[in-house]
Amino acid sequence: MKRTGRKKDLPVQVQLVGGASGYLLANATDRQALALWQLVKQQSVGRTNTMLQRVAFPGSEDAASTQAFHWQHERGVFASLSNFVQLPALLQQEADQFYQSLEKTVSGPPTVTAAAMNTVIYKRNEAVKGPMSVFSYDYFIDHYGSAKAKNIRLLSYEGQWGSGSEYAYEVLNFVDGHRTTTDIRNAVSAELGPVPTELVAEYLKALESIGVMGAVK
Repeated sequence: MKRTGRKKDLPVQVQLVGGASGYLLANATDRQALALWQLVKQQSVGRTNTMLQRVAFPGSEDAASTQAFHWQHERGVFASLSNFVQLPALLQQEADQFYQSLEKTVSGPPTVTAAAMNTVIYKRNEAVKGPMSVFSYDYFIDHYGSAKAKNIRLLSYEGQWGSGSEYAYEVLNFVDGHRTTTDIRNAVSAELGPVPTELVAEYLKALESIGVMGAVK
């Protein structure tokens, strides 16, 4: 299956804007690294504000893991600039100091407990591409069986900011051959709201059973 958008193809205007942005980044020079960093820094502050609102949400018991994932993601955004421009050593030092200072200011060093850790790591089967559901076709149900799929609790789970299909979509997105089941659970929880680890593990095992992925030995 070819990877498509979550709901439908993007409008032509959005495709044009995305294409233009990609062209500009691909042709950026080293002198533009600082300007790009200023933009990333502004956006990082905005995303941090959103993160703080989420962890303050009543019942958001996953504040520590949400914060840990957030800072990992923000540093990853900066690191991705190296795909387009050369990042001078002084700029990298500035970015590191910025993230350290911002993290300390808004939340302090987060602590994530090791309780209930699920260390199983999965890797996608490269022969099975894209999401499980495309338009009216559902690869998972077709191969796993509709009757059995009804027992996969993640598919009917309702979180704070997402529903079952969105959780399933993102769980699969985070499978990269490096993240543990708990890492994936924490990442999805940071995005859509807390979800029990056993629901994520159950869905991943179901995907493994139909050859979508395999456990890393």
